[in-house]
Amino acid sequence: MSDDLFDPADPDLTQPQPTPGFLLRVAGATIRTFLGWHLSPNRCDTIETRVGSKGIVPLPSRHVTYVNGVVVNGQNVPPSDYWWSEDGWLELRYYQLGQRVTVIFEHGYDEVPDDVKAVALEVVRQGQSTAPTGGNISSLRSPGGYAVSFNTSAGTVASGSDLSEEQRLRLANYRIFGLA
Repeated sequence: MSDDLFDPADPDLTQPQPTPGFLLRVAGATIRTFLGWHLSPNRCDTIETRVGSKGIVPLPSRHVTYVNGVVVNGQNVPPSDYWWSEDGWLELRYYQLGQRVTVIFEHGYDEVPDDVKAVALEVVRQGQSTAPTGGNISSLRSPGGYAVSFNTSAGTVASGSDLSEEQRLRLANYRIFGLA
């Protein structure tokens, strides 16, 4: 197995122009990175963490749909001893700061909300409008979005999908609390 991050034969990276499917996947990854969680689809996850101040356990979500179970220090906690919020946190009635807690919960939207889809389409259009019609990829950057530089006959042309400040504001209601 190679240690290379990218396969030189990857069709997403060898096309003269990024495909709409590639741009849509990148838009989704950019949005998920900004939000700090998967957003959609609804799925069941298990986290292990510690009980925080006042018995609060933050969950990595902004749309919790069900808590299947809570275990503190290896003991199942009855549902009457905790309360959870759709906004992504759980509060334990009886707790000690720092106790180990495992939470099994369901979260995420069944379908991507329309306002998030609108941002994704804007990011795709941005990528399509800035992509050159020919040339070879000369560099790729992906943290928090992506930027691709192409060597073309007209020189180096950049293409990318970073979120604008206005797009970030529109997505803010879906972002996990505490992210900078």
